[in-house]
Amino acid sequence: MQLPLAQLLRAYIRAFSARPDVSIIDAAFAPPLTAEERAGLPLPPELDAFAETLGGVEFTWVFEQDQHNPDQSKGVNGGHLKIPSIRNFAWHPRPSGVRGNFAARAVLDSMTPEGIGWWIHRANESPKQAQTAFEDANDCTLKPMDSLTAYLTMGARYAFVWYWQAGTATGRGYYDRLRRASVPLNTSTAKIEARLVDVGLLPEEAAGLTVARRQRRAAAAPRRQPNDAEYHVVLREAPGQHHQEFGCLERHHREGDRREDNQETRRKGDR
Repeated sequence: MQLPLAQLLRAYIRAFSARPDVSIIDAAFAPPLTAEERAGLPLPPELDAFAETLGGVEFTWVFEQDQHNPDQSKGVNGGHLKIPSIRNFAWHPRPSGVRGNFAARAVLDSMTPEGIGWWIHRANESPKQAQTAFEDANDCTLKPMDSLTAYLTMGARYAFVWYWQAGTATGRGYYDRLRRASVPLNTSTAKIEARLVDVGLLPEEAAGLTVARRQRRAAAAPRRQPNDAEYHVVLREAPGQHHQEFGCLERHHREGDRREDNQETRRKGDR
């Protein structure tokens, strides 16, 4: 049986927090909402299901050798996810000065004031049809992110590094730094699950974080390159091993990588 997305996210954060090369600034989980509380809120179905397990999340990390500066935005030198209290969830009409093909929005992830994950829906849609998107105020863009599962899966793949949604050079540098110190990609699924249990996960949580890998191998799919892997950095490798990436959390949102690869190919062609 597939575990709830919120439980997998909490398990992911526990496992990532066990890495010796990172310091955890925040790992806070709000209590779940009651059925009565959820019924009184205009929640998208995915968020309603999420709220059965967690009522909000804040996760902030920095590299162990770096110093956290409380005067800086959380995540600026590491990673940050902040799903605010779902008990305060509310829709707001699109501001007149904001571009985008949507009628209303609600906060999904208040990563930083200049970079916010949103729930959005169009004028002819109800909140139950809402999708996720990321607004980067630095270049006035609104990037579709599809669903809550897609948003959190992609975010977990990149350890929720600074501006992971936009693929900035800074965030990619943090991701590459993690990946170089992560367990080898060819580590067996059984060993990965055993290590996840060793750092405190339940066996079913460990299996839930590696389900995509097991499904892919069972189907005998061709081996993918690390840059296009379905996994994410969560366990640090033991000294002396080769450095590659390890990933987790349900599945990788492949469409996002394909769009990114196609855009890069077009840019090279334009040169």
